[in-house]
Parts: sequence; C-alpha cells; structure tokens
Amino acid sequence: MKLKETPVLLVLSLLFVVSLFYSKAGLSISMGLFLLYGLWSQRLSLYAELKSFIKDKAFVGLTLVFFVYLLSGINSSDTGEWLKQVRIKLPFLLLPLAFFLIKTVSERDYKWIHIFLGLLGVLSAVPVLFYYFQNQETVLHALGSGQYMPTPIDHIHYSIILAYAACALLLLLVDGCIYKAKWERWVSTTLIICLVGILHLLAVRSGLVILYLGLTFVCIWFVNSSKQYLKGVIGLAVIVTIPVVGYLTVPSIQSKVGYMVWDLTQYNRGKGKNYSDSERLMSYDLALELIKESPITGQGIGDLKSAMKKKNIENYGEKEKYIFPHNQYLYVLAGLGILGFIFFFGGLLGPVLFYKPDPYIWLVYLSLLAAFMVENTIERAVSTAFFLFFILLGLGRSKEACSILAK
Repeated sequence: MKLKETPVLLVLSLLFVVSLFYSKAGLSISMGLFLLYGLWSQRLSLYAELKSFIKDKAFVGLTLVFFVYLLSGINSSDTGEWLKQVRIKLPFLLLPLAFFLIKTVSERDYKWIHIFLGLLGVLSAVPVLFYYFQNQETVLHALGSGQYMPTPIDHIHYSIILAYAACALLLLLVDGCIYKAKWERWVSTTLIICLVGILHLLAVRSGLVILYLGLTFVCIWFVNSSKQYLKGVIGLAVIVTIPVVGYLTVPSIQSKVGYMVWDLTQYNRGKGKNYSDSERLMSYDLALELIKESPITGQGIGDLKSAMKKKNIENYGEKEKYIFPHNQYLYVLAGLGILGFIFFFGGLLGPVLFYKPDPYIWLVYLSLLAAFMVENTIERAVSTAFFLFFILLGLGRSKEACSILAK
C-alpha cells in the first residue's frame, strides 16, 4: 500500500511532531499508532512481510540498539535503572517494524511533515521570544551564569530539533522538484530565516553547531550535485558570516560565550565543581576512568549511574547532582563496553551501511552524530523518538522521488 493513497501516515506524523514539543504521552501514543497502521496495511500478507523484515539488514540493525541494552541486564545489578533504559529504547524495537510495514513515504508527505516541523518550531518559539524581550536583562544574566531560557522541552533537544528543521527545509528548497508552487518556496524560506534567528537568540551551542554543520553539508552537497560553484561559494560565505554577525549583534550569544570562557577557566583551575561546562568535562574524565576499569563489557547499563556517582565522590567529593557522561560515545563505551559499542553503532548505522542513503538521511545522521559529542542523546525519550522517526521517514521516501540530490 502506497501512502499517497491515504492521508493516515501524514496525520499520524503531524501528531508525532506536535507531541515532540508538547507531550511525551502523545509520542508514545503516536508511535503505537504507527505500528498499528503498519500491521493493518499489511494484514493480508503479514507473515511474509515479517519474514522479509527479518532479512532486511538496515531495519533489523536498528533493533540491535534495543537488544544490546536488553542484554546488558545480564551485567547490571540495578534492575530498576536497567529497565528504565530499556523502556526508553522501545522505539528501536517498534518503529523500524512499523515503517518497514508501511513501506513508502510520498514526496508530498515528506515535504509537508518537514514544513509542519519548521512551522511548529517557529510558533512554539513565540512565547519563548516574548519572555526574552520582556525580561531581557534577567535572561542575559541567566545565560551569563550558565543557565538557559525556558523552552517547551529541554533547551538542548529543542535547539537540535529547530536546527535540523532549518537545514532540512533548506535541503528541500535547493532540491530540483520537491516544491511544486512558488508560495511553498517562500514559506520555507521564511521559516528557515526565522529558525536561524531563533536559534541565535536561544544561544544554545549544541543547536548552533548542528545548524552550521547542516548548512555547510547542504551547501557542499548542492554544489557537488548541481555543479553551480558560484552559488556554492556565496552560500559558504554566508554561512561563515552569520555566526560572526551573530556574535557582534546578539546579546544572548555574547553572554553565553562570556560564561563559557569563564567556566572553562574555572575547570582549568580545578574549581569547576557544579558549573555546567565543567560538569560536562568532568563527566568525560570519569567515563574514561570507568572504561579503563571494564573495557570489554562495560559497567552494565543499569549500574552506570551508580558507578558515575561513586567516581564523582572519589574525585570531587559530595556534589549537588551527579550526571551521566554527556557524550553518547563515552556513555556507550562505559555502560556497554567495546562489544556493546560495536553492536550499538553497527545497528544504529545500518541504514547508511546497507542502503544507498540520499542526502536527507545523511543530514539526519550528521545531526545525530554531532549531538552525540555533547549529549547522551539516545538516553532521552524525546531525542530518541525524534531522530529515529526522521531516519525511518527518510528510508521510506518514495523510490519514485525526482530529487536531483539523490541521484
């Protein structure tokens, strides 16, 4: 069954996007509905489809993320924490099967899902911007003290979603035939400009890094595909110029940069306890110590939290809070060891290892792997659902796509 015959997937996807910003319960419900829709759409040939699913290395590979965490229970004494981590990974078991059964995603649906993501990102930022301009002095002081502006969801995940939306819309915009009407191009252009501006006002570094990596990727891919080198040079010049202008003109970025320099100075002096950037760097150091203690099988995903707390106390004494490694690569190595790391990333990267990915899938993975450097992204329900959904959405794009970038 092709999706262009029915609006069900589009409706479910829009529900999913709304839930990303406003409802974790909605996320769970929409993912369950994806699976039910997939099962229903293949009800007459379900057994054959399940046999095909098991043979598909890319889709089955994604489920490895769930099973690696599940098997880590053998090496975990804290059953409660282990079950919590396994629950967060359930989308890796359910969504790949759902989208495999759904089969194809039309260009129309793919386009409108991304436009809606960008539109909702902009609309959700309206109260955030209102708060910023009404309380600018308070906000700037908070940013200069290592805090952040209130956002609908975690500020890092929020900025990552907005950054991806801006880059994906740009990729759709430079594609040869995705947009059928001029007004669609104008809407996307407006959303991109708004999203870029919002991200700079938020001054969340993770989102800004992913934004500039994504914009650079789109520019390079466009030049390589279209051979329009002059436009590529202009595009890269704009990408280089924006952060410079942003730093010189946006007070929130100036406050954030000032705090970052101060915080790193405290860390280098050994006084970074309970400061955000220093805490992040300390978590890296502690994770490396745990990796050295158990390099092959790791600490056990259920015991990683208690092991990090113990190391924190040993190295820095009692603290206000104890955090996981703020780096997905170190998190997996410390919790699952080298063996788990291989299976985790081998499965996660299945779509680019076993399929010929187009730039849309590469953009999702670029955003994901960059986020891994500063966040334990797959340990959070919202970011897990977000990235997995858009990876699978890309895999499901219609094979009849006319994209010049995919050729």
